[in-house]
Amino acid sequence: MKFYNLFLILLLISLTSCSSYYYPNLLMTNLTENDFRDLKELQVAPSQTIKKGDQFNILVYPNNGEALLIYESDIRRINQEVSNIIYYVNEHGFISLPLIGNIFVEGLTLETLKDTLTKLYSSYITDPYIFLGWANKKVYVFSQGSGSGTAVPFSNSYITLLDAITSTGGIGNEAYSNKIIIARATDTNKEDFAFYKINLQDKENLYLGNIYLRDGDMIYVLPKKKFVDKALAEINPYISLFNTLLIIIQFFIL
Repeated sequence: MKFYNLFLILLLISLTSCSSYYYPNLLMTNLTENDFRDLKELQVAPSQTIKKGDQFNILVYPNNGEALLIYESDIRRINQEVSNIIYYVNEHGFISLPLIGNIFVEGLTLETLKDTLTKLYSSYITDPYIFLGWANKKVYVFSQGSGSGTAVPFSNSYITLLDAITSTGGIGNEAYSNKIIIARATDTNKEDFAFYKINLQDKENLYLGNIYLRDGDMIYVLPKKKFVDKALAEINPYISLFNTLLIIIQFFIL
């Protein structure tokens, strides 16, 4: 019996000694405190400029959008039908739109483009009301320790951390609210990343939920490591085999 207990203890210790054995899908496990940058960099709303390959949803309404209020149900149905129409910025930085044709948009902000379209469409439509949103911007959230990620799209120039996390179901019991990592490609080299660590567990830090994310950011909510549960599940087959061997040995001895 002593040998049996010793066998179980040694097996359990060996299986729980290495986190990478049970969590080979963990991201960014080799980060140190020196790798994290100042969170103040994320507290300034980003103003993204239009690039080649960007995509947009664009809707134009006359009379300052009066129809949006008067014919709400009909407009909602029409919007659903036309929302699948996406306008692309071509390799030369131009976008082609109904009535006004090709216009150069590369380098503009979303707000500047909206003002430009309002002026251009004024030649064809009375008091145009422009709805303009990105169609290809998204952040990536890895949470819950499930091993899967979620792409969260957004139509403005940014999305907040809380919006991104709640869009994927929030922080469940299997993840740490005080161990959230944001990875962002640097402006100088898209192969280099800046890392930020966030703790939303303490009430003093809840304001950090409103920090700004931009296109391509990765949010990683670290999962809780349940070594004992995983180790027990792993050694169950060995225990069954060992018990079977003991029964066979006892049968022949007796």
